Amino acid sequence: MELAEALRSQDEWYDPEWQALRVRLSSQAYHTRLRGDIFVHPTKASAEYTLALLDSGEQWRAERAVPMLRRLVDSQDTDPSHATYGIWPWFYDEPLAEMAAPDWNWADFIGVQLVEVLTRHAKTLTELDIDLAEALHASLEHACQAIIRRDVTPAYTNIAIMGTYVTIAGGRLLDDAGILGYGRDRLRRLVRFTEKWEGFAEYNSPAYTAIAIVELTRMLRDFDGEDLRLAQGLHDRAWRDIAVHWHRPSGQWAGPHSRSYSTFLGDGHTEHVDVLERGVGEFIHIHRQPSAPTSTHHALPLRCPGELLGFFTDEAPMHDVVAELPHATVPTTALTRIRPGYALGVASHGIFWEQARPLIAYAPGESGAVAFRVRWLYDGRDLASGRLFSRMSGDTVLAGACCASDVGAAHADLDRESVGRLRASDVRLRFEYAGAPRGGLPPEAGLGECVNIPFGTSAHISLRVVDAAFGAYVPLVVSSTTESRSALDVVLYAGAERTFDLTDAFPAYALFALALAEHPSGQADLSTVTHDRHTGFAEIALARVALRVPTTARPAALLSELAPGPDEFVTRALDRP
Repeated sequence: MELAEALRSQDEWYDPEWQALRVRLSSQAYHTRLRGDIFVHPTKASAEYTLALLDSGEQWRAERAVPMLRRLVDSQDTDPSHATYGIWPWFYDEPLAEMAAPDWNWADFIGVQLVEVLTRHAKTLTELDIDLAEALHASLEHACQAIIRRDVTPAYTNIAIMGTYVTIAGGRLLDDAGILGYGRDRLRRLVRFTEKWEGFAEYNSPAYTAIAIVELTRMLRDFDGEDLRLAQGLHDRAWRDIAVHWHRPSGQWAGPHSRSYSTFLGDGHTEHVDVLERGVGEFIHIHRQPSAPTSTHHALPLRCPGELLGFFTDEAPMHDVVAELPHATVPTTALTRIRPGYALGVASHGIFWEQARPLIAYAPGESGAVAFRVRWLYDGRDLASGRLFSRMSGDTVLAGACCASDVGAAHADLDRESVGRLRASDVRLRFEYAGAPRGGLPPEAGLGECVNIPFGTSAHISLRVVDAAFGAYVPLVVSSTTESRSALDVVLYAGAERTFDLTDAFPAYALFALALAEHPSGQADLSTVTHDRHTGFAEIALARVALRVPTTARPAALLSELAPGPDEFVTRALDRP
C-alpha cells in the first residue's frame, strides 16, 4: 500500500519523452549552471524511481523501468581516461562537461541503486532485456572503479559509508575480488577512524546521519560474518548520536549541526524524518509539512536499538553532550545542553554556511517547536566564509563572528571567484527567531543593550551585542518580522552594491553574549559582560572567561588554530548520558 501510494505520486512526475522524472530545479544547486524557475530531469531521483517500479511487481511498471535504466547507463562516463570516469551528471538536461562542477558522489548514490536493482531484480531484467542486464553490471563496475579511484577518507562520513556498501556488495555481485577487497578494507578503516575519534566527522547532521543509517542498515541486511559485526557497531553509534541529541519536549534534533538542510525537521527535505519515524516508530512524532510519500526506504528494516528508545520518550531531559571533533572539516568542540524547556547547541568553532548550524536552540512552543539561530548574511544569503568562535562561561555563551580570507562567500570550495572578497549591498549578523516570540522584539536596540526575549512556552533568551565593525560603517541594530520568523539584525552595511576586499586589513567582526533560562527568574545578567580591542583582536569576557576574535579576515587554517580548544570551551557541563 505504501509503495503503491508513493508510486502514484511519482508517476505524475514521469516524462515519457525524456524517460525520466521531471522536477523543479532546487535552489541549492552548487554543481549546476542551470538557474531559474525551470524543470529538470534528475538522474539520481529517476534511478530511485526505476527501483520502485521494479519493486512494485507490476508488468507495465517493469516495462517502463527498462528504457529508464538504459538511459541511465548511457549517461554515465565510461572512459577511464576522463576525470569524471564512472559518474553521472545531476541532470539529463546538462551533460557532465557543461556542469559547474561535476559531483563525484553520484558514483556512490547511483551505485547504490544499481546494486539494489541487480540484487533484487536480475531475473526480471534478464527476461525483459538481457543486454540491459549485462550493461547494468558493466555500469556498476565503472561506478565501483570511480569510488576506488576517488578513495574518500573516513572523514567524509556519509559518502565513506555509502561507497563502502557499494564496493562490498558490488564486488560480490560482480565476483570481483579486487573491488570486494577494497570495500572490506575501507570498512575497517572507517571503524578504526570512528573508534579513535569516538564519532563521525560530519557530526550531528540530521540529513547526513540519516543517510549513514540507511546505508548501514543495508549492510546489516546484506553482510555477514566480520563485515556484519563491524557494520553493526557503526549502525548503533549513528543511532546513539541521534538519541542523545533528541529533545522530546520540542520534538527536534538538537544542535549544533555540522550539516542541516532546514532549521526544523520536516521542513522541505523529509527523507531523514522518514528514517526517524521508521526507526523509532510509535515513540516519536515529528510535525512535518505535507509531502509526497517516499518509496526510498520501504524495503529497509530500519530500527533504532531498543536500549536507546528512552531518549525519545523522556519528557524532562536533563543532560549535556560534549564532543571533541578535531577531525571535522572545521575542527571544533560541540556542546549540546538539553533541558526540559530548551535545547541549546553551540560549537566552539563553526561556519555560517547555509547548511551549517553552529549556534542554534529549540524550545517547545504553543503550536509546535520554535527555534533561535545566529546567521551572517550578505544580500540575504548565508556567508560561508563567516566563522563563529565561542566559549561557555557557566550557562552563558560568549561568541564572536569573524571571516576566513581564503574560502568562498557562497561555498567554501565551489565559489572560488569570491575568495577574499565580498560583493554585496547588505551585510548583517542576524539573530533569528523561527516563530513569533511572545511580546515580539524591540524595534531597535543600541549596541551594548541587553535584550530579553521570551522563548517558547516558558524559556527566555538574554542577548547582548557588545561590539561590531565592518570597515568604517557604523553598525545599527534593528528588528524585523515576517509571517514565519522574527529577527534582531546587526546591520553592518546597507547601501550601494560594492566589493569589499577582506584581505586588506578590513575590519569585519562582531561580539555578543547569549544565555538561555527555563524561567524568567533565571535570566542571566549580561550587564557585567565586558569587551576590549587589542591589535588585531577583539575580546569579550565574563567572570574570568575571555574570548578573543580576529578583527580582520584570516586564513581558515589559522582560524582553526586561534579558535578555543576543548579545555577552554566548556567550564561546566553535566555528564554525557
